[in-house]
Amino acid sequence: MGKNSSHAHLTDFNIATIIKDGERATALAGTKPYMAPEIFQSFMSGGTGYAFEVDWWSLGVTAFEVLRGWRPYDIHTSNSVESLLQLFSTISVQYSPSWSKNLVSLMRKVRTNQISPAPIRSHLHQSDLTCTIQLSGCTNQLSACTNQLSVCTNQLSGCTNQLSVCTNQLSACTNQLSVCTNQLSGCTNQLSVCTNQLSACTNQLSVCTNQLSACTNQLSGCTNQLSVCTNQLSACTNQLSVCTNQLSACTNQLSACTNQLSVCTNQISPAPISSHLHQSALSLHQSALSLHQSALSLHQSALSLHQSALSLHQSALSLHQSALSLHQSDLTCTNQLSAFTNQLSACTNQLSACTNQLSACTNQLSAFTNQLSACTNQFSASTNQLSACTNQLSVCTNQLSVCTNQL
Repeated sequence: MGKNSSHAHLTDFNIATIIKDGERATALAGTKPYMAPEIFQSFMSGGTGYAFEVDWWSLGVTAFEVLRGWRPYDIHTSNSVESLLQLFSTISVQYSPSWSKNLVSLMRKVRTNQISPAPIRSHLHQSDLTCTIQLSGCTNQLSACTNQLSVCTNQLSGCTNQLSVCTNQLSACTNQLSVCTNQLSGCTNQLSVCTNQLSACTNQLSVCTNQLSACTNQLSGCTNQLSVCTNQLSACTNQLSVCTNQLSACTNQLSACTNQLSVCTNQISPAPISSHLHQSALSLHQSALSLHQSALSLHQSALSLHQSALSLHQSALSLHQSALSLHQSDLTCTNQLSAFTNQLSACTNQLSACTNQLSACTNQLSAFTNQLSACTNQFSASTNQLSACTNQLSVCTNQLSVCTNQL
C-alpha cells in the first residue's frame, strides 16, 4: 500500500518503471495471464493508457489462483490482444461461496475498474491505520511468536532428550531387575533342591539309626545268650572235672582192689574166696566203666556246649561287624548331612544377597520412575506451552493473512 495513493505496488524489476502522479503508461509489458484489460486496450489505437490500477488487477488474479488453484481466465502467451479483450467481455468469473465476502467484493471492484483510494480504504476498514503499518506490526508479532516457538521447541527437545535418557535408565533398571529376578529364581530352585536332599538324608539317617538300634538290641541279646552259654559251659566243665576226679578215684580204688585181689590170690587158694573176690573185682570194674561212660557223655556235652558257644560267638562277631558297618553308614550320612547343611546355608546366604540386590534394584527403579514422572510432567508442561505458542502463531498467521488479503 502506498501511504498517499493507497494503491498496490507489484514490482518485477525486469519490467518495472517509475510513474509519477498524473502520468500514464502505454507499453505492452508484463505476463499476459496477470495483465489488466487497460494494458491491452492501451496497446490498441485509441487507448488512454494505464497507471497503478493495473497492479490491483494482477493482485486479484493472484489471489484467485491461490484460493482456487487456477486463474480466472484461461490466457496463454500465444493469445492475441483482440482475443483477450473479447475474452474479458464474455467470460463471467465464478467465486466460491466459502471465500471471504470482503475478498469477493474487492475482486469484483477490481474487475469493474472501480479503483480509487477512498473506496479501498473504506472497503478494508483502514481509515485510521494504513495496511503497511499494520503489516509491520503483524510481522513483528509473528517474529516474536516465531522466536517464542523456537524457544519452546528447544525446551521441548531438551525435555524429549531428558525423557529419552530417563527411558533408557528405566530400561536398564528393568533389565537389571529381570537379572536379579532370574538370579533369585535360580537361588530359590537351588534352595529347594538342597532342602529335598537334606530331607532325603534325614530320612536315610533315621533309617540307619533304627537299623543300628535294632542291631544293638540283637547284639545285646546275643551277648546275654553267650553269657548264659558260657556259664553253662563253665558248670559242665566243673562237673566234668568232678567226674574225672571221681573216675580217677575209682580207677585208683580199682587198682588197689586188683592189687589186693592179687595178694589175696597169692595167699589164699580156696576157690570160693577167689570166686567171690573175682565177682567183687568185676563189679568194681563195671562201676568204673559206667563212670567212664558218664565222664565221656559229660565230655561230649561239654564239647557240644563249647561248639554252641563258638557259634554264638561267631554270630556276635557278625552282628558286631553289621553294627560297625551301620555305624560307618551313619557317619557317612552325618557327613553328607553336614555338607548339605553347609550348602543350604550358602544357598540361604546367596538368597539373602539376591533379595538385598532385588530390594536395591526396586528402590532404584522407584527413583527412576519418579524421575521419569517428573520428566513427563515437564514434557507435558512444555507441550502445553508449545500448543499455546502454536495457537498464538496461528492467530498471528491469520492476522497476517488478513493484512495480506487487505493488500
